Amino acid sequence: MLSQGYNTPIEVLDILTANSIKKVNYPVIKTMLLGIMAGLMISFGADAAMIAGHAMENMSAGRILSGAIFPIGLIAIVLTGSELLTGSCLNVLGIPTGEMNLFGFSRNLVLVGVANCIGAVVLAATVYYMGQLDLSACRMGAYAIKTAVGKATLGFMPALVSAIWCNFLVCLGVFLGAAAKDVAGKIIGIFFPIWVFVSCGFEHSVANMFYLPLGYFAAHNPAYAAAAEEFFGIGADKLEVLNVPNLLLNNLLPVTIGNIIGGSVILAGFYYLALKKYQ
Repeated sequence: MLSQGYNTPIEVLDILTANSIKKVNYPVIKTMLLGIMAGLMISFGADAAMIAGHAMENMSAGRILSGAIFPIGLIAIVLTGSELLTGSCLNVLGIPTGEMNLFGFSRNLVLVGVANCIGAVVLAATVYYMGQLDLSACRMGAYAIKTAVGKATLGFMPALVSAIWCNFLVCLGVFLGAAAKDVAGKIIGIFFPIWVFVSCGFEHSVANMFYLPLGYFAAHNPAYAAAAEEFFGIGADKLEVLNVPNLLLNNLLPVTIGNIIGGSVILAGFYYLALKKYQ
């Protein structure tokens, strides 16, 4: 009898559960190194997506194009075994086995999140200092500011709700990738949910660890600040929202909470209940 060419949903759940127990027990240095790499990979995808969309007048077309480029980050993370905060929300599947507790799960999320942030901020700083924001007569720098201002003024609850559906889709991509038994299948499985979340403009905590610092750096450059006003009507008064406390409390905090709800509670929780507890 020929074996099926993919893992069934229950098999995927078993794979993700076994991986979660293994990952939560990684040495701290290993978790940090893999987390930094994941932060860099997501940021490379985010940067490429910005380059593709920064000069497009049609917002819908820009989002669709950016959405088609951004998934390279998660594809690279999954295929290299790196550690991403949003994907690590699936590690909650290890708790019902008794081989992991809530403290271990939470500790892993914190370590991975800090490491992701290091990678993302490093790339944001290097992108800024290499002069990439000079593209299109500084429109790239203006776009970085526009993106950051939009995220910083989104509001706590809208950011949280947007983030829920973002990580529902990210974790769905991980789930579909785990269903495939070959590299091409994994790439396809990951690609489409990520394309959807970017096209919809949902909030991703680690991507924002790149977008927000980049916008912050750009806002302190007179040329980029002037371009932001010229191209997008963002004056000096609107740049005041790009301060560290506001970026942390009004975006990264609600977005991280929302990502955890979407990945750990909704996607992982519902599939565990449906496929394991009430099978």
